[in-house]
Amino acid sequence: MLQYICGWIMRKVFVGIYEAVEGMQTAETIFNEYGAVIVSENTILDEYIIKKLKNLHISKIKVYSPEEDIIAANDSELFKVQYNENVEIIKDVLWDISSGKSVDIKKVEAVSESIFARINENRDIVNCLNQMRSIEEYTYTHSVNVSLLAMLIGKWMRYDSATIKQLVQAGLLHDVEKSKISPEILNKQSNLDKKEYEEIKKHPVYGYRLIENLADMDRETCLGVLMHHEREDGSGYPAGVKGTHIHPFAKIIAVADIYDAMTSNRAYREKSPPLMCLN
Repeated sequence: MLQYICGWIMRKVFVGIYEAVEGMQTAETIFNEYGAVIVSENTILDEYIIKKLKNLHISKIKVYSPEEDIIAANDSELFKVQYNENVEIIKDVLWDISSGKSVDIKKVEAVSESIFARINENRDIVNCLNQMRSIEEYTYTHSVNVSLLAMLIGKWMRYDSATIKQLVQAGLLHDVEKSKISPEILNKQSNLDKKEYEEIKKHPVYGYRLIENLADMDRETCLGVLMHHEREDGSGYPAGVKGTHIHPFAKIIAVADIYDAMTSNRAYREKSPPLMCLN
């Protein structure tokens, strides 16, 4: 639908809430899940309104855009834009850690909120993850991918929103201390020797110690990071615990971690088709 505003021909277009900027004009009334009005049509967005919509987990809104400025952007394209931004933020976080700095929890929380805002876009998430895989960027994309997949699993398990948010953060941070492991070990094309494997096995403990005392960091997230390499039969690490002794977050992250690793091209092997990973 077209509309004239101040002499401009305007078209109604969807934008992701994290692409919304101050000064945009809403093209339809925005309701919450109970049908109550949050923002009326023709409202000019400001910082307060945008923050309010984010807090209410509104993933996209319809706004007016000048016709000449319109870029054909569907939901998948919006997802890809935000995905790439999140990868860049996580890259900054991991680079800081590798250089000896502490975790920038504000950046992690921003990415977590961005990911959680996509919770109802199952098809876009799965489709985009299958397309957007890079050997060079694997360390960074893997953290975002695991977080997205863990969120979907948490949703399928009917976790409440607060729990899923914790799970999303655990997914983002699950390999946080791998940034300090030598790339030669991480990308080695032959089998790891005993010493190298022992170095790899330390990263869950290092990650746990890095985040356990951060302000607002909950115990569930920390245990998800610590135990995501434990296995049901006790063959995992770092403690070799089994069954019900493994935190549920860790089990979910383990599934997401293995699935993303198997469906990604790595320096030492090609990816497997998604359906083969379910066998």
